[in-house]
Amino acid sequence: MDYEKKIARLDEINTLLKNSETPLSDAMKLFEEAASITKDCQEYLNTCAGTITKIKLEMGKIFEEKMI
Repeated sequence: MDYEKKIARLDEINTLLKNSETPLSDAMKLFEEAASITKDCQEYLNTCAGTITKIKLEMGKIFEEKMI
């Protein structure tokens, strides 16, 4: 599942958890699913941040070389 679909699923889970008619056992399963999806999303965002940092550093080196 891609990042955008995971965010959409988290939104669905949030709606279901806000519903007072959701049985507790179902709510616990949804909460566990949300925790897992959240972890996956955080890992993906950390990877993206690392990639962006790497690109910025490489671009900085290129600009420094052109300035010299």
